[in-house]
Amino acid sequence: MLTEHKIEPWCPVDKENALHHLGLELIRADSLLKGMINPVPADSIAKILIEANCYYSNLIEGHDTSPILIRETINSGKLSNESNLRNLQIESKAHILTNKWARNAVKNGENPFSSDFIKKIHRTFYDNLPEAFHLLKIVDNGKSIKINPGEFRTHSVIVKSYLPPKHQEVEALMRRYCDFYSKIPEADSTALAAAHHRLTWIHPFQDGNGRTARILSEAQFLRHGFNSSGLWSISRGLAIFKKEYLALLSGADNQRLNDYDGRGFLSDKRLFEFCEFFLKTCVDQIEYIRGKLDVDSFNDGVERLVSIMRTEHKLKLPESIGALLKTVFHQGEITRGDAHSIIGLPERTSRRYLSSLVDSGLLVSDSVKGSLRIGFPDYAVACYFPRLYPRSVEIEMLKKRI
Repeated sequence: MLTEHKIEPWCPVDKENALHHLGLELIRADSLLKGMINPVPADSIAKILIEANCYYSNLIEGHDTSPILIRETINSGKLSNESNLRNLQIESKAHILTNKWARNAVKNGENPFSSDFIKKIHRTFYDNLPEAFHLLKIVDNGKSIKINPGEFRTHSVIVKSYLPPKHQEVEALMRRYCDFYSKIPEADSTALAAAHHRLTWIHPFQDGNGRTARILSEAQFLRHGFNSSGLWSISRGLAIFKKEYLALLSGADNQRLNDYDGRGFLSDKRLFEFCEFFLKTCVDQIEYIRGKLDVDSFNDGVERLVSIMRTEHKLKLPESIGALLKTVFHQGEITRGDAHSIIGLPERTSRRYLSSLVDSGLLVSDSVKGSLRIGFPDYAVACYFPRLYPRSVEIEMLKKRI
């Protein structure tokens, strides 16, 4: 019988404070990001990032669902008549619903270091999936096991070359997991990174452990004050460096390499390497979005957009349209009177342009006379946030016409 100590160490030894310094860098970058932009566009951008998080988390699992399709599914609710595509749409919607639930639950005081919370993530995800996703086929005998949403596994499993703990041991290991990580110091990012691996090592559910772990990590980081605005995506970075992510996850499954490799049953060195990668990836994702939200960078994105609208979409636009979009973004929202002043054309002409921008989604308003906010249709996302998605996806987004 596997004893609970065989999951140790819970955190790697940080002899030279390399992980500590990475943690300080993460705190600094995250703090700078929080104060970069007006909260009004920040809320809209957070919705874009939760869609990106869904796309990349699914991509890690081998499911390449177009971000355009993800957005259309969320916005319209329309599903394809083709069963495989429809299932991917439902899967994406389930991921986003679960991600939103987890973030809101933490903000409302729920504890993401409890078994109940972790089970709720799994249950919320699977309860919103099609029945086809509730069956796990066993390769050796071809039989299928029904996945019970929100319940720890009742069968032992093999994950490629890794043999997780027996199912009889999961409850005890999860109690120990929750007990340890719920007591870590505030903003201990090394422990948060280690918690990601240790959950996948326990492999508490029959299936869906990867997605559960990634959504859980975001919730646990949020509990410790990170990414409170939802402006960066852990899964994007993990998917971009997927081979390294999976290799380091697997490496941290190993037992001690030698007598110098810590004092626990599992390798301290390999856990250190995983945590280092995970924290560097978080910092990288914050720096990516900070670069795009920089005043000059975002203004360049507006210029790209206006240029495409003129050349690709064949629209005749005054120079002041770019100035209007920049002003709305940086101020959060403006009155229609101010918008007319920026456009600087006769009122009837100005109204026509404003109406076109609202109809296209580039500007958003709650009423025909209400104030104006920045909007983010697909082609605008590709212009404002280049490299948010792979180039092939960007090309498809830029093809979306007004």
